Amino acid sequence: MDKATKEKLSLLPGFNPDGVEGVVLRPTADMEVYVVPDRGLEVLDVLIDGRPVMYRNPAGHRGRISYQRAGLGPLAHIEGAFTAGPDNVGQPTDALPLHGTFTVTPAADLQRTATGGVRGRMNCSKMVVGPSITVERTVEPVEGRRAFRLIDELTATVTSDYMWLYHPNFPVVTGTRFVSSETVVVPRPNEAISGLGAEKYQLFERVGEGHTRFPRTDPDPAAIAEENFEKCYIMQVKPDAAGLVRAALIAPDGSSAAYVKFDVRPFARLQQTFQFWKNPRDGASGLEFGSTFTGWAYAAKHGLLGCIKKGETHRYECEIGFLTTRSEVEAFTKEIPSVGKAEIRRTDADGLAEVYRTKV
Repeated sequence: MDKATKEKLSLLPGFNPDGVEGVVLRPTADMEVYVVPDRGLEVLDVLIDGRPVMYRNPAGHRGRISYQRAGLGPLAHIEGAFTAGPDNVGQPTDALPLHGTFTVTPAADLQRTATGGVRGRMNCSKMVVGPSITVERTVEPVEGRRAFRLIDELTATVTSDYMWLYHPNFPVVTGTRFVSSETVVVPRPNEAISGLGAEKYQLFERVGEGHTRFPRTDPDPAAIAEENFEKCYIMQVKPDAAGLVRAALIAPDGSSAAYVKFDVRPFARLQQTFQFWKNPRDGASGLEFGSTFTGWAYAAKHGLLGCIKKGETHRYECEIGFLTTRSEVEAFTKEIPSVGKAEIRRTDADGLAEVYRTKV
């Protein structure tokens, strides 16, 4: 047995009805990163000075025991930084559940890295229906920063179509601002909800307020505003000269922020669009990148599925971190390319596919 397998796992703090346990990484003395082997080495909780800084689902931390393959069951698994795919991203499609099955795939062959991280392997092969992919994931603390890196290597055992989306989620309050280098912003089409008030997409308002209805109202603007439902935006984002994309959620007073940073170049052209999920009613937001979040059926119809050939490896890497002073926030935002005011572009579902096919 290796060191990571033999060490005692720690219960994730907070409401934890499933008794979910994780390996703890400590990038800095005041930071704890909980990596869960039972769920694909996902980072499901992060604490700084004992305070959670990633989104905690009100249903509590959930393990594979609570997972349901069909319908709305996986909604309870939206927490922390999870990864959607490889068999679906987005809404349930036929027998494919919300956001796929990777996040409830257990890790094997755990090892501690020399820098205090953890590495493991997930077998994501689905016999007959596919895809047939193994994933080697490494979660590394970033030296000198309150941050960690996800490093994933996807290798095909059989040539496979697949989807892959990084879905880190953060708590927000009224006045939180989204900042990046977006040049084009497209509200999710085929509904009135995301398009309503799209010019204020960067700002979070009325957090924790609204009226829950199911099914949601569409297209009455007054009812939509009352519901304060989730809104989704697809963005073309300009990287810097080194190919890095940065995006942040900045606190109302500018003194702290959560961020993502990644090199867009290893991502296929169809994966280079950024996706911003706003959920003010529930106080959550996702800074997402990778495959389209419109689901397998849409992606297959519009030629947006990834494809990996037998024996081929696709490697992805991203950094998720937290800034705790005004000077850190200012330094981070100075690294974001200046692009001016973004174009807000409205389109239908077919036109959205062209947005994903546009190279940044």
